[in-house]
Amino acid sequence: MTAAIDEFLGHLAARGRSPHTIAAYRSDLGAFIRWAAAAGLPEVAAELSPRDFRRYLAALHAAGRAPASVRRAVASLNGFYHFLVERELLDRNPLERLSTPKLISRLPRVLTVAQVQSFFAAFDRTTAIGQRDLAWAELLYAAGLRVAELCALDLDSVDLDDQHLRVIGKRDKERRVPFGDHAAEALRAYLRTGRPALLAAWGKPPNEPFALFLGLRGQRLSRARILQLLADYALRAGLGGRLSPHVLRHTCATHLLDGNADLRFVQELLGHESLSTTQRYTHVSVQRLRGVYDRAHPRATEPEQP
Repeated sequence: MTAAIDEFLGHLAARGRSPHTIAAYRSDLGAFIRWAAAAGLPEVAAELSPRDFRRYLAALHAAGRAPASVRRAVASLNGFYHFLVERELLDRNPLERLSTPKLISRLPRVLTVAQVQSFFAAFDRTTAIGQRDLAWAELLYAAGLRVAELCALDLDSVDLDDQHLRVIGKRDKERRVPFGDHAAEALRAYLRTGRPALLAAWGKPPNEPFALFLGLRGQRLSRARILQLLADYALRAGLGGRLSPHVLRHTCATHLLDGNADLRFVQELLGHESLSTTQRYTHVSVQRLRGVYDRAHPRATEPEQP
């Protein structure tokens, strides 16, 4: 089965799926192979039955995996078996009738404007690393970028005069994304002094000379490093250590809608294919509006009983 999985992952790469997506498939399929081996199941994909996959689903539930995690695991297996059927290596997909747990719709976590200000106050603007980190953090919030989009930015992705980014999103779709003065100021400082200082400290030609954000060894700043740094800065800002790039993306969208931005504009900014994906942020904004109304309107809440 390992050879078939490698062929499937190569197929995904040829179709332009992102390295992060391919890594997720590899992780999910590898986890299934390890479970199947431990359970004494056949190593050949064609010899596995729907019952085997129901057992795996039960094992994931018993291990306490979240519904979203279980759904992703099943989706990865489903994609792999669909590929085998398409290549006529199997007659049918044994997962086609496997039911997955329903997801509870949760509104995205959003920072308040005060929390955003506290977050950005935690960066040291006097060091090369602080200037670099402030620049990418400003872009996450200003442009609502996905972390993979941020890490993929090159020097020529940035137009400081027009204050726009050229972003390569999901399925290699390109879009132009504006950013504001705070992000532009942070980028200028990083490009003027921070990035050259990082290159001088490394003392060698960088591995990816055109990468916008560089690590201490001249390499492109990775997703894992961004996540780690975000958690560190969140702790310094008193926000806890669970701040993620997606929270800043959610916050960007919600604050734009709070400021009466058009929903279609937010959809284009975020690179959503469907407007319904963007519409969930309107629920957050309505909830925030409800909170303001309840606090401000004299007859918004029930009167006190005499």
